[in-house]
Amino acid sequence: MFHQVKVPEDERDSLRFLWWPIGDTNHAMQEFRMTSHVFGVRSSPSVVNFCLRQAALDYGDKERDKSVATLDLSKDELPTESTLGIHRGMSSDEFTFKINLKEKPRKRRGVLSVVPSLYDPLGFVSPFTLKGKMLLQDLCHHNLPWDEEMNNDEANCWSR
Repeated sequence: MFHQVKVPEDERDSLRFLWWPIGDTNHAMQEFRMTSHVFGVRSSPSVVNFCLRQAALDYGDKERDKSVATLDLSKDELPTESTLGIHRGMSSDEFTFKINLKEKPRKRRGVLSVVPSLYDPLGFVSPFTLKGKMLLQDLCHHNLPWDEEMNNDEANCWSR
């Protein structure tokens, strides 16, 4: 987000940095100036917040999402938004996941196919996927071949 906020040319001197093209400080250095705000500069969060508010004021009547622009909030159902595989119900303010697991063979290869297939960058479903990861770890520790059937205990754990 910070790199989307451009710095006016007359204010770029405050964001200068030195660069050694080969990575060797014995060679001649080059001086550059950032053209956009940098993550980590003390003022960047407040600058970005200001820019977001200003953009809302400048373009608030033009950049509305067509799916919610005509909603009557007193009677219409709010839609569900989806980002990174996570669905958020706007009216209930709840996160949900839609998982479509295909039946895989009860083998180490099948477990490895299913366990990482759920994309969860924020770790919301980690309590549920942890059991599968632990089973896969056990199968690896026992050197179960990729295409050999699991024993009954492991298969029952996988079914649960």
